[in-house]
Formats: sequence, structure tokens, C-alpha cells
Amino acid sequence: MSSQAEKRRRRKVTTAIRTDENRAQFGAGITSKPRVIEARTPYQRRKDGLTWLSDKSKINRDQRSVGERYGAAYRAAKIEDPAAIKSAWPANDAGGGSFGSFGPPPADMLAASEWIYEARRQYAAAQNALGNHAGLVAACDAVCGKGMTPREISPVQSEAEQIECSLRIALDLLQRNWPEACR
Repeated sequence: MSSQAEKRRRRKVTTAIRTDENRAQFGAGITSKPRVIEARTPYQRRKDGLTWLSDKSKINRDQRSVGERYGAAYRAAKIEDPAAIKSAWPANDAGGGSFGSFGPPPADMLAASEWIYEARRQYAAAQNALGNHAGLVAACDAVCGKGMTPREISPVQSEAEQIECSLRIALDLLQRNWPEACR
């Protein structure tokens, strides 16, 4: 048993550490201490739900664009206090950003209140386009509005697939029934 453990230790050492003899082959004249070779993984930015589904070809381009519009309406409608608008949008946002087609929120309080009212009206129109169906609205709110993936909503695969299916149906309904004036 000790010979097996010794073999595993030797294998680990030879694969993880480059010795001076090996260094002579790769870079002559380097005689410093042996170093551990690390496997580095590049940082990957977290994808929101719509981007993830689009990259996996689970939704098409039109469904993604209507989902982004729904998400922008959802995020803008959920703002409670007009004074909180400035902290919610980046200083370098010249239009679009997390509020999508609404553009950057206005600076003065009266215009900000009107902007929030318009966003809530559009969000209500989107919910009416979905027939106020609780499951469809919840799927759109979570994936389009909050940016969650179906697996983040439910780790159970069958439930995540049901959420994906519900979202695709909801996005198709929004595409057909959400009035152009509200987009």
C-alpha cells in the first residue's frame, strides 16, 4: 500500500512542479527554485437570463428584444421613490442601459414621477397582453426583469424546462399582443 501512495505522490510532484533539469530544456540558465504550475481559468462574466437563453438558441432574436423591452418596463416600474432614480442609473449612461428603450430617467422630480407613471402603465399593458396569467408574468418578471436564468429560479431540471417553456410562450404573446405604443 505504501508503494501505491508513493507512486501517487511522485506523479503529483512531477506533474505539478517543474524541476531545474526540466527548466534547462525550456529556458537555459534559469536555476531558481522550482515553481508550481497553476491552471488558470479566465474570468467569465455572469450572463443574465435572456442572454443565456439566446446564446443557447432557446429563444430567437425577436423574443429576446421583446424580453429586453419587458425587462426595462419591469425595472422602471418597480422604482418606488423618484429620488432613488439617480442612484439607479450609471453616470455615463447616454441612453439605453438598464432602463432600455426608456432612456435615462429625467433629473427633476416632476418629470421623474411622470416617467415612472409611464413605465408602470407600459408594464400593466404588458401584463394585460399576457392575460394576467400568474405563471407567465412570474416567468417574465424573473428572467426578463430580474435577469435570472431558469436554473437559478429552480435547480430541478424539469421545473427549469417548464419555466423556459412558459417564458417562450409569454414572449410570443407579448410579441403579438403588446401594443406598439407601449413598447
